[in-house]
Amino acid sequence: MSTLETIFLIASLAGVVLTIIFAIVASISSRRNSMSAGEGKSGTMAGEESGGGLFLTAKILTVLSLVFITITIVFRAIQTGHGPFSNMYEFALAFAWGIIIMGIIFEWRYKTATVRNMGLIVALLLLIFATVNNAKPEPLVPALTTECSFVCACCFGSSCIWCFYNRFWCRYTIPDPESPQFTLAA
Repeated sequence: MSTLETIFLIASLAGVVLTIIFAIVASISSRRNSMSAGEGKSGTMAGEESGGGLFLTAKILTVLSLVFITITIVFRAIQTGHGPFSNMYEFALAFAWGIIIMGIIFEWRYKTATVRNMGLIVALLLLIFATVNNAKPEPLVPALTTECSFVCACCFGSSCIWCFYNRFWCRYTIPDPESPQFTLAA
């Protein structure tokens, strides 16, 4: 079971690295296309030629990385018999998983990959940390085995604060396409 967990951890790490590479290449090619379209050299829209396929590949790789991290967490939970909150390795995996999910949700909601790409860099650092700090499975300490433990309440509170912060950050930096103040620049 441990070897499968390690294989899927390495696969998720490789998936995040490839996603970041494809997102950077897609952004550069989309910028080149928009600059050449603005100068009148090409009649195509930005992102239509090569950027569109690369953006789609980055989205698919993000979802694939999420699946690999999910499988890693499930294998670890089966091996230890509890959720991912006993050591820093498990916490790093769970936090990278949550960041990637929130990046996918923000990309779907706001139709921009900026938050996802920033989150992928943080998730990459967490996955590198988890790869280096691959701790052996241990049982929970008695303080964490109680019903509705303090750790679960702290995790829930931290995630709520993080979500509210990102919601307000996106509200003021990324315009909402459904709001009446949103207008497309001519």
